[in-house]
This record gives sequence, structure tokens and C-alpha cells, in this order.
Amino acid sequence: MTSIELKKMRVRQIVASNILIVAAIVIYFVLITVLNITYTQLFLALGVILLCQALIGLLKKDSTNSFISIFKQVAIYEKEKMGAEWKKKQKSEVIWRFLLSSIMFFQSYLHSESKDKMAQMDLIYMLFFAIFVIVLVNISLLFHIRKVDRSNTEEDLKGYTLKTNLKAVIIGIVSGVIMFSITIWYIMSTI
Repeated sequence: MTSIELKKMRVRQIVASNILIVAAIVIYFVLITVLNITYTQLFLALGVILLCQALIGLLKKDSTNSFISIFKQVAIYEKEKMGAEWKKKQKSEVIWRFLLSSIMFFQSYLHSESKDKMAQMDLIYMLFFAIFVIVLVNISLLFHIRKVDRSNTEEDLKGYTLKTNLKAVIIGIVSGVIMFSITIWYIMSTI
């Protein structure tokens, strides 16, 4: 693959990823305002979605197939480029989805007594949160693209999945602290 073709593929990947993220956020906002869902229903739905994604990933095994052609093209390229590390990355993603699904089901259980509706959330806060998520996803995607595309051999990517997962945990904790702090500040400023 030439550098021009690679650049076009990566741009299409970023655009497709952002379209999917924005579409998911729009669907989320529509669902919480129109259907007036509870926290329990939200967490249950997220748990089911993540569980389905994990099961699909488990069934796909080493397949590069995808419903969206650009993601299939990226998977083929990355599988060839990363070798064994690509398989580790795929397994890791399945494990993370199972873990997140379990957390969502647990959250659903914890909120099962609550009748609080999601529509009570402040839209400005939710918009800020959505932008925060989009920025975070794009930064991580750009770092991944840079690392994979600049590597010359499979050896350059040895241990990449473990390092990426450790960084993801650290970034997740830091992001959680930031969002928690902003949430507390926002609540205190509106009182």
C-alpha cells in the first residue's frame, strides 16, 4: 500500500469512526429525551450492546470482516502489519467488552430501585461530556494510527497491546477523575 493510499484509508477510518460516534451520541440524546428512559434501562441497554459486541468479536476470531468496508480494509492492513500482536489486540478488545458489559449490568442492578429519568440531565453538561468523549477517542485513535503506520516490522509492535491497555487504564482513571471533578464543580456552581 502506497503512502497516499494509506493516508486516504486512515482519513476515511477517522471520518467513519467520528460519524459513528456522533450518530451514537445523537441516538443517545434522542432516546433519553423522547423515551424518557431510566438509568436502569440505559445501563441495561449498554450492557446488552457491549455483550453483543463481545460475542461477535469472540465468534469472528481472526476474521477481518466488518459491516463497514473501511473497517475491513483497516483490519486487513493492521493484521498484516501487526501480525501476532493484532490477534492479541482483538482478544484484548473482546475481554474489555465483556468487562464493560458486566460493569453496565452491575450498574443496572445498582440502579434498579431508582426511578430517576435520564431526561433530568442538563443538556449543556451532556454536550460537554460528549465532546470530551469524542476528543478522547480521536486522540487515542491518532496515537494508534501513528504507532502502527510508523512501525517497520512486527518486532516494532511487540508488547504494543499490553502497553496500550496499561495506558488505557491510566487514561481512563485520569479521565474519570477529571469528569468527576468537573461534575462536582458543575453541580456546585448551579446550586
